[in-house]
Amino acid sequence: HHALNTNNLSISDYPFSRYKVHTGLPFKDILSRLAIVDPLLMENIAYAYFEKAHQLVSTTPAFQPVINAISSISNKLPCALLTSKSKNVVFSILHNIGLDHCFQIILCPEDLPDNCSKPSPYGIVYIAHKLGISPLECIYFGDTDVDKQCAESAGALYIHCSWGLQGLL
Repeated sequence: HHALNTNNLSISDYPFSRYKVHTGLPFKDILSRLAIVDPLLMENIAYAYFEKAHQLVSTTPAFQPVINAISSISNKLPCALLTSKSKNVVFSILHNIGLDHCFQIILCPEDLPDNCSKPSPYGIVYIAHKLGISPLECIYFGDTDVDKQCAESAGALYIHCSWGLQGLL
């Protein structure tokens, strides 16, 4: 990707429509794909994004049947979470919806080596290893094409969740 001259650009030059085509990727990867390299602009966009994410955490209602299913399943099977969201956002969401006790492993982009975030299979393979199972024994629930690519490249069964982010965009 070629870097844009961002000297005269601001957050308003990057509408969500440009961002949303990359949902499912870690935030820094999305900025890279948008050719945003100016450190100050990156910082301003990240701040605005994470502020909005924190606001949405407390105002977005959880889909209770899904919450109940995850809670029930986590009492019977090992559960892990692989996400492109940052730890602080993920832990806020899990606490807000009452699922902060359900996952043995939570992997966020800051936990992974460079170039190992979704759609790389690394996260699923790592989680499976930590749980003592094969990636082929994993079921991956996701809501983006990036999730599907990640699961399929790891050999995990992929189940698409149409109620997730991709279904809202």
